[in-house]
Amino acid sequence: MRIVIDLAAAQLHGRSSDVGRYSLALARTLFTHRGTHEIFTLLDATQSESAHFLRHALMRFLPPGNILAWQSVPLTSANPEASCQRNQVSQLIRDAFLAKLRPDLVQEIRLAAHDNTDQAPAFAPSMQRPYATAILRYEPATAASPSPNAVSAYGALPSAHHEELEIALLCDPAFKLSLDIPAAARDEARNDLAAMALDRAAASDQEAIAQRMLRTYEHLVSTMQRSETGDPKPPFSANDMRQPAPALLHAIAELECERPLGEDLRLTAQAIAASFPRNVEPQIFVDISGIVQFDAKTGVQRVTRSVLKALYENAPAGWRVEPVYAHADRTGYYYARRFANSFFDLGLSELDDAPIEPCAGDVFLGLDLQHDVVIGQSDYYRYLSALGVRLYFTVHDLLPVLLPHYFRMNKADPDMVYRLHWQWLKTISQFDGAICVSKAVADEFASWTAQQPREQEHSLRITWVHNGADITNSLPSAGMPDGATHVLDSLRARRSFLAVGTIEPRKGQTQILAAFDELWAQRQDLNLVLVGKQGWGVEALIERLRNHREFNARLFWLEGISDEYLEKIYAASACLIAASEGEGFGLPLIEAAQHKLPIIARDIPVFREVVGQHGLYFSGVAPSDLAECVKTWVSLDQAGAAPKSDDMPWQTWDQSAKQILEILLDARTSH
Repeated sequence: MRIVIDLAAAQLHGRSSDVGRYSLALARTLFTHRGTHEIFTLLDATQSESAHFLRHALMRFLPPGNILAWQSVPLTSANPEASCQRNQVSQLIRDAFLAKLRPDLVQEIRLAAHDNTDQAPAFAPSMQRPYATAILRYEPATAASPSPNAVSAYGALPSAHHEELEIALLCDPAFKLSLDIPAAARDEARNDLAAMALDRAAASDQEAIAQRMLRTYEHLVSTMQRSETGDPKPPFSANDMRQPAPALLHAIAELECERPLGEDLRLTAQAIAASFPRNVEPQIFVDISGIVQFDAKTGVQRVTRSVLKALYENAPAGWRVEPVYAHADRTGYYYARRFANSFFDLGLSELDDAPIEPCAGDVFLGLDLQHDVVIGQSDYYRYLSALGVRLYFTVHDLLPVLLPHYFRMNKADPDMVYRLHWQWLKTISQFDGAICVSKAVADEFASWTAQQPREQEHSLRITWVHNGADITNSLPSAGMPDGATHVLDSLRARRSFLAVGTIEPRKGQTQILAAFDELWAQRQDLNLVLVGKQGWGVEALIERLRNHREFNARLFWLEGISDEYLEKIYAASACLIAASEGEGFGLPLIEAAQHKLPIIARDIPVFREVVGQHGLYFSGVAPSDLAECVKTWVSLDQAGAAPKSDDMPWQTWDQSAKQILEILLDARTSH
C-alpha cells in the first residue's frame, strides 16, 4: 500500500505548533512501523520557508526520495475572487500531482474553519478520487464546543459521493479521523472499520497506534478495490499523468471561472512547471555569479574558474553540469549559457540565459564567493530546498569573522566586511552542507556554527576538499612584460626569496620587508620579490616599497603579472615565504612544491596541514622573528639540510573536482 501524508496543515501552522508537532510525530510513527507499505510525505513548495524546515525535520527519518513537493498558486488577500480562482487551480494541480504518484491512500490533517488563513490553499474534499482519503480533523480541545463549520465543506458534498466515519484518534481528543469512502462500499466499510476503530487505551504504545491505523487503512483500501462504484469519473487518471501538463491545462480551461490572465497566468505556469518538471537529466547547478558579472581575477575567482572547468570535464554520466548566476536584487537564478559558450569555446549561437528549471534530485553548488548575491537569494534557496534540491556551498575561509581587524577597509563603516561575511556564513549554514577548501577551515566553520543559535535542528554536513594546483589546468594567463628578462637574471644572481599574494595587512608583507631590512643591514646578500596586486590598508607599505633604496635592485614588486611570468619567477627563486596570519588554503605553497621550491611558513594550522614536515616554520610578528628564521634556512641550505618540498603531496583540479562530485552525488541520497 502506498500512503501519502499531506503536511499542508503543518506548513500552515508551523512545525512548532500542536498541528506541526503532531504531523511530524505521526509521520515518523507510521514510517517506523510501515512494514511493507510505502510512506511518502507531501509539501507545498510555494510555502518555501515552512517546506524547507519541514523537509530537514523529515530527513531525520525519511529518505529524500520519499519527501515530495508540488507547487500551488500563491493566494492574495487583496483580491478574494482571484484567490478563489487560484485555489481551484491549485486543487487541480495537486490532484494531478497525486494521480501521477498513484497512491492507495492520502492522509491529511484538516483545520477548523476558524484556523483558516489566506496564505495557503484550503482544499475542500473532492469528489471520489482513484485513492482513499483519511482526514485527521483538528478541533482544539480547549474550544467550548466543536466548530459548526469544521466539517461544513465536507458535509456540503452530495451524500451519494461519500460516507464519513469519525474515529477518536490516539491520545489527543483534538483529532478525529474521517475516512472518505465510496458510496457503494460504505455498508461493508461501516461494519469493518467500526470494528477496528482506534481506541485510546493503546495511546501510549506508538507501535500499536501505527499498526491499528495501518490496518484501518488496509481495510479501507481493500474495500474500495472490491467494490465497483458508479461514482463520477475522476478528473485525472494515472494514464493521463504520463503527460500531466496537457491534461491539467485542459482541466483548468474547463473551470467555471475566468481563465487565468496576466499575473495569474504567470503564477499558474510557474506552479505547473515546478510540479511537473520536464523529464531531463538531473542537474548540478554551479553558482559562478562573480566571474559571470565581473571577474576580479582574485584567488577565489581563480579557484572558481579551475573547479568549473574540471567539473564540466568530469561530469558524471547522466548528469548535466550547469553554470548559473543570480543578481543580489532579483530573485532567482539563470543559466549562464552565454558565458559557458565562451568559457568552454562551444561555438554555439543564439543561447539564452533563461531562468533555471530546478526539480527534486538536483544539486546546487555555491562555488563563487558573492556575499550580496547569496544573502539576497536566501528565500530562493529555501524554495529550492522545498522542491528537493540539495544545496552545498564552498567555504574558502572565515577570515573576516575571525580576524576582523584586517578587513576594516571601509572607513565610513569599518565593520561592513565582518557583517557581510557573518551574514553569508549564517545564510549558507541553514542548508545542506559546506565544502571547505581545507580541514583547518572546516574545523573553524564547525566551531563557528556550534556557537550560533539555530533556527532549526538539522544536520549540516561540513566536509573539505583541497584545491588543485596544476596551473596549466586553471586557464593560465600568458604574456611577459618589458623588463622581465632583467628581473629574472637578477633573481638568479643570488638567493631570492619569494612571497606571493595580494598586498594586504594580514599577508605579512610588512613584516617580511622589515625582516629583510635587518638582513640587508647585516650584509646578507639576498633578493626579496613580492608578487601581488595592491590591496587595502597598505598605502604606507606601498610608499616604502616604491622609495626603498633596494627597489629594483634586490627588492622587486611585481603586480598583476601573468601566470606564465609567475611560473618563471618560481623557477628562478630559492625559497618561498608564506607569512600570512590567516589563510583558507595557501595555493602558493602548492605551487612552490611543484617547482621543488623550499618553503618558510608561519606556524598556523592551515600551513601545517598543507606543508606538513616539508617546510621550515616561524612564529611571532617581530621583524627579527622572521629574519632569524631566514638566516637559519640559509645555513641549513648551505649544509644541504634545509627541508625539501619535493615530496609534499598536492592534487590536480581534476582530482579536486572528482572529490567534490562524490560529495554532491552522495548528498543526493544521504541525509
